Amino acid sequence: MTAVVGVEEIRLYDIDPRVTEKTLSNLYGSDLTVTASTRAQDAIIVDLDDPRDLLGRLRRLL
Repeated sequence: MTAVVGVEEIRLYDIDPRVTEKTLSNLYGSDLTVTASTRAQDAIIVDLDDPRDLLGRLRRLL
């Protein structure tokens, strides 16, 4: 993921904590920094002015 789109960190949240844990398990050993969040608000971090930010990149394309 890092090599393809430059994503280095993922914050996970799901209303079902088992899904979050399963995803953490599936991503273990990847080159990503993965963090589980207990609230959706904590999982969303967007810096549209940061050129490394995927959403920022998409905004510039639109």
